[in-house]
Amino acid sequence: MTELPDHDFFAALPTNGGIAVRMADNVATVLAHHADRLIAFLERGELDKRRSGPFRRVTTESDVLRRMFPDAYRDSSDSEAFRVRHENALRDSAAAHRVRDRLRSGSTFVVPEPEVDDWIVTYALARYLIMDRRSRRPGMEFWWMNYVCGALIEAVLQREFMQTGDWEFRRPAPDGG
Repeated sequence: MTELPDHDFFAALPTNGGIAVRMADNVATVLAHHADRLIAFLERGELDKRRSGPFRRVTTESDVLRRMFPDAYRDSSDSEAFRVRHENALRDSAAAHRVRDRLRSGSTFVVPEPEVDDWIVTYALARYLIMDRRSRRPGMEFWWMNYVCGALIEAVLQREFMQTGDWEFRRPAPDGG
């Protein structure tokens, strides 16, 4: 087995029942912080007071929500009606809570299969809290969250391949057909 460095690492490997995760303590702390930020935004609309764009306007809750959840329809009024109908589901913070709670248990654990999507969704959404719409160069936190999502997805794909022996994953339809 390859020796992992003692800082700034995140590894995810397929295992029975989920994904084995091992990371440096500082990475676990940073990931928990970003899960907390996402929870604060989804539940209370809290944002860091940062300014963006050429005129340095403050990024608003509405700006971030529109980036997180883009228009569902071509017509803007239909899209707005969709957001109103589904706001509670879009702003559900349960996944981020589960991720944060798992991170509080340490820096080495197995993410159960049903929770893997929670991790991917949490860090995919959390990127919008640190990435300015007009920014041309995302910061290191953005790339770390991409890396975490990618490592988890790769581990899921490896597990699927180990189970099926086939990269195409021809699963039967949910209705059994």
